[in-house]
Amino acid sequence: MTHSIRLRGAGVLALTGLLAACGDAYYVRGALVDTAPSATPIPAASIGASSDAQGLTPLIGAAAACDVQVLPLHYRTVGVRGENATASGVMLIPSGTAAACKGPFPVLSYNRGTDINQKRTLASPTDAETGVLTAFFAAQGNVVVATDYLGYGKSDYGFHPYLHADSQATATIDALRAARELAGQRGVKLSGEVMLYGYSQGGHASMATHRAIESDSALASEFKLVAVAHGTAPAALKTAISVNPTVPGVSGQFFVPFFVTAWQKVYGDIYSSNSQVFNPPYLSHIDKLFPGEDTFKTALEGGKLPASPPPAWFTELFTQSFRDGIATNAALLKAAERNDFSASGWTPKTPTLLCTGSKDPAVPYATAQKVIETKWATQIGTGLVQVKDVDPLVESVMLPALCTQADPMQKEMCRLEKYHGELAPPLCLSAVKQFFAAVRATAP
Repeated sequence: MTHSIRLRGAGVLALTGLLAACGDAYYVRGALVDTAPSATPIPAASIGASSDAQGLTPLIGAAAACDVQVLPLHYRTVGVRGENATASGVMLIPSGTAAACKGPFPVLSYNRGTDINQKRTLASPTDAETGVLTAFFAAQGNVVVATDYLGYGKSDYGFHPYLHADSQATATIDALRAARELAGQRGVKLSGEVMLYGYSQGGHASMATHRAIESDSALASEFKLVAVAHGTAPAALKTAISVNPTVPGVSGQFFVPFFVTAWQKVYGDIYSSNSQVFNPPYLSHIDKLFPGEDTFKTALEGGKLPASPPPAWFTELFTQSFRDGIATNAALLKAAERNDFSASGWTPKTPTLLCTGSKDPAVPYATAQKVIETKWATQIGTGLVQVKDVDPLVESVMLPALCTQADPMQKEMCRLEKYHGELAPPLCLSAVKQFFAAVRATAP
């Protein structure tokens, strides 16, 4: 744009400052970018049939009561330095003639687990995780709001700050604001009750959101938290890195390089070149993977990450000097501590459920949930925080259903591969659903 009027000296600076100030003032976090998204309806009968086919109905505990509208969210938020950014996500809205489907609705904020496919969005009605949220919560009379996080879906942000607590919280909080705006536009009545849940990376993100809301009086007034839950959250990152780094977990070839490269982009001091950390051939393309065009499957099949079991992938992927020094890497440990809830002074004020499978091979219990359980021992003692270990049900219910191999070794390989992503998650969802219902039933 050109202007016929020319201003000089201090006048130009004053006008520039005024415009910048106005820009900041009018940038509203949580405002919708797409103010008229198209909804995709899913009938209750279809939701119920899908739940039956997947064997989820017993875990849900009830038939689908409501039809559900799937609405994409595209909204304004901020990046790791407070800079303007956008993110995307989904809003699931119940509808129907049953009493539970008419509102006012409680809102469940959900945070998803790790993914490396940049294009993935929970706004897709065919996304498996969206389908599960629809069945467990939206079709039972809850509005569900979920963010894709910075750097995914329609986000204009240049990377994803993986396991970065503050930006996960802001993306989640602003998704709730966007959903509130969209609900107002569409005449959807909300009760004001807010619940939080996330699993794996999502557990870290839900915990970050939980802390952010309870630690800020303005946010605590804005969002009425009634119950929260965190599933298999990597809540003690400094401990996980420093205590036992030479025994990497299953699927760690995704998780570990993701947080190492993300924290380098956030803090800038983890390493000075990829060759200090990564072995060839991985060092040449590692930055494009997290996230990028690949899925977990195509990254392994294409040789972009080692497909070896632990600990072989750790040796193949990382240089010896990095492996040998990871437990004492000052910059890495400082980054971990910044995003570590066991190292935080915060403890919960809202009824909270911690759910995990104690034999999870991807996010080991001993260096994750057990650490936060120790920190929150007082809250556990008073009953404010409850703990659920779903491992007995993994072994007795899920494993026989999903790992049917007769050979013991093949069955064990199936258990290791499916535990974190398929065997434990629906059990935690069931526990969370019951916990939220019980807390709401007894709330004043």
